Amino acid sequence: MHLDRYEYELQFDHEATSTTTVNIVVTDVNDNDPKFNLTTPTNFTVLEEQADLFIGEVTATDPDAGANGQVRYRIVNHPDLFTIMDNGSIYTRVPLDRELRSQYLLVVEASDGAVDPRRTSWTLSIQVIDIDDNSPMFSQQTYVVNVPENSPVGTVVLKLSAVDSDLVSNVTYRIKTESARQLFSLNLITGELAVLQTLDFENLAAMGMGASYTFQVEAVDQGGVMPPGQATVTVRITIKGKLPTTSAVIGRTLLLPVAQSKERKVERRGDRAAAVLLIELSYSPEDMNDFSPIFIQDLYKGLVAPNAEKGTVITTVLAEDQDPPGTPASFVRYRVDLDRSPYSGSIFDVEEVSGRVITKVNLNEQPSVTFKLFVIAFDDGEPVKTNGTLVEITVLQPSRIPIFTQEEYK
Repeated sequence: MHLDRYEYELQFDHEATSTTTVNIVVTDVNDNDPKFNLTTPTNFTVLEEQADLFIGEVTATDPDAGANGQVRYRIVNHPDLFTIMDNGSIYTRVPLDRELRSQYLLVVEASDGAVDPRRTSWTLSIQVIDIDDNSPMFSQQTYVVNVPENSPVGTVVLKLSAVDSDLVSNVTYRIKTESARQLFSLNLITGELAVLQTLDFENLAAMGMGASYTFQVEAVDQGGVMPPGQATVTVRITIKGKLPTTSAVIGRTLLLPVAQSKERKVERRGDRAAAVLLIELSYSPEDMNDFSPIFIQDLYKGLVAPNAEKGTVITTVLAEDQDPPGTPASFVRYRVDLDRSPYSGSIFDVEEVSGRVITKVNLNEQPSVTFKLFVIAFDDGEPVKTNGTLVEITVLQPSRIPIFTQEEYK
């Protein structure tokens, strides 16, 4: 209540009359909780990816007097993401990412200025509004497909798939490498890659191409502002869809494990010298892909700061394949097992060739949290063979992460 003063005049009448004035001051006690204005909105929206954005304002009052009636505000459950001013205005403290979280239930507390303050809480719903801040991502960064020689025009050899994690997107596909448009067509909508002309060894050789052709494809968000997503496609041309046990080929390039090769003869006919290079390719089915990639560790561990930026390297995984060096079966690549680590796979990634485990987004995580990221190593043989490992990523305060005192030691 407010500080009030009461004045009374007292008169005593006992044989003689005497009059006096008595002042009574009523002092306040802290007997009221702060109360939020019931007309204050409880549903707010805010754009993602921007800090210091105004969200809305809350108002609370306390009828007590003095410090007992002075109201202060505090964010209870997400102080690392949001901040509130003395007047009740709420702002984003850091950029929010709708793809990680689209809604927050924010608890705001109002307390008075008493030594033992009284408190009241108020819950707000904050919806994160999407902006176009993501490029489409292919399901694989590299696609490898075998196509039989002389496959009919229109044969679909591969179906590409890309996803844009923004709320509204319209993904279409196109071939980026201009020369590849002579050989293949790519359906704008479905992502189906088809043969545009008959693939023949001799014709490809005349075009300066071999039996293995690599080109770039793109996934474009129509109407978006972000760059297109990109992937690499390698098409391998095989003879009648199977591999011979022994081949002697003149003027052709075969994509086979080569066991032996030697120049057989040089003939001179008249004024012309004809050099014939005869390459023998020894192949048997069991030589094609005998071994699976093997990780050199069963468990990898890494540390990362709670606010690490996108692309931060955490650790590196390594797998080895004992198939003959230089063959497709010996080439090891890496990817995240999204079926076993769907959430961890949304914020961490592994580089396909190097095996470096990196942050996929700007982190905003609580310290002491440990994420489990399952990583798959796979080779390029037929059939493809795989193996897996586990990476445990612990979020620590930056002051607790070991750092070398020098970047280079000699």
